[in-house]
Amino acid sequence: MNAPEHLISVVIPTRNRLAFLKEAVASVSTQDYPNRETLVVDDASEDGTWEWLSSLRDPQVRVFRVPQHAERSAARNLGLSKAQGEL
Repeated sequence: MNAPEHLISVVIPTRNRLAFLKEAVASVSTQDYPNRETLVVDDASEDGTWEWLSSLRDPQVRVFRVPQHAERSAARNLGLSKAQGEL
């Protein structure tokens, strides 16, 4: 019997890069590793990013928002603090 696979967390910090974000989320979603979660942290985008993220209905994608622009490192650290994966 195989041991259960580790949960992998993918953290994507973003700010005002909606087109690239859509590509990044799609890329992670099409991976064949089944035991994964994607955490996207919006750093107070002003380009419709939060509206798009709020419309996602994928249970493997969790979204968070930093209400005031705080730079990538703060968004990444928020995502890491919410991650449940071992890797």
